Amino acid sequence: MVKSKSKYQHRLIVLISTLDYLNKNLKIYTQKDILYYLNSNYKRNGQIPIKIKTLQNYLYKLGKELKLTINYYKHLGKNLGTKIYYKLKHTKYDCYKKINNYFKNKKIINHINLLTEESDKKNNKINSNDKKGECIYNIVTKDKRRNSKIEDFQISSYISKCNFKIKISPYLSKLNVTKEEKITIIKAMKYLEKGLLEEFYRKNRKRKFSINTENKQIELRKRLNNLKLEFENSGYNKLQIEYHIENIFNKYKNKAHFIIENEKYEDLNQIIKKLKHKIEINKNENKEEIHTIKRNSFSILFEQFKNKINNIDLANIIKTYLKEINDISYKDIFIGGKHFEKISELIKKVKLSQEHSLINNNINTNI
Repeated sequence: MVKSKSKYQHRLIVLISTLDYLNKNLKIYTQKDILYYLNSNYKRNGQIPIKIKTLQNYLYKLGKELKLTINYYKHLGKNLGTKIYYKLKHTKYDCYKKINNYFKNKKIINHINLLTEESDKKNNKINSNDKKGECIYNIVTKDKRRNSKIEDFQISSYISKCNFKIKISPYLSKLNVTKEEKITIIKAMKYLEKGLLEEFYRKNRKRKFSINTENKQIELRKRLNNLKLEFENSGYNKLQIEYHIENIFNKYKNKAHFIIENEKYEDLNQIIKKLKHKIEINKNENKEEIHTIKRNSFSILFEQFKNKINNIDLANIIKTYLKEINDISYKDIFIGGKHFEKISELIKKVKLSQEHSLINNNINTNI
């Protein structure tokens, strides 16, 4: 057997000996067990102990490269570890021989490679004069390639800093111009892109503003039409109402939110108050029409409440109430309308008053 001289070679031989011992004496073992026995052997031989990672490299070397062991691994499950087994393909001593032969052959190959390199250096030195021109050409070519890569990197960095919205690198790479000219082109393209984007954003903002304004004007017109109908149903002069409503629309068409967001702004409430004041003189111009509405309202209200109280009291209540109000519409005299609700409250008060009077009379009679 060739005497081993390499530390690495000797460590592998000791590992083979350790594995042979474990296989003969232990049925189950782990890599930590291998490490413990192996380091014990190293210490006895005056060698430095190793760590688990180095052991794993040694085991890989024996199994995959030297083909001396069969490495068996089986994962047993979560928190149960891994079952391992390293079987020697040959006897312990045959493994020693194969390891020594491997390192012997490796040493010979290294020696041959060293001689070959020295021979090549001598030949290159002899032929250096013939190849001098070719070497200079290669050096210049390499320098040009290196400079080209540096310039490409600088151009890419400059493009990245410009933060283009489009990819321009593929187009620039096809241009056969200098680095300075490429930078000039990049600056011009960035200037054009910036101008185009500003124009696009400006038009887009204007378009959004136009659409938003148009939608608000539609909503404003709808709100004012509803207000107009309310005034007309209350008996206000239609021509006067239309005139004032149109003026309000022209005034607020570019600031419609003051009317639309009436829970936030007081403009709508102020407008209603002013309209009532302005067209108050035109209110109820058609007295005959108002008189007809009141007469019909009396009949309708009487029919609705005739079972609630005696007819004489009901007639007095309705007549008194209709005489006091100036604006009336048919929608307000049916269930849910404001006049219906007020008549209902008055009837309740009269009935309550009559009950109190009846109780007082009974008390006085008993006394």
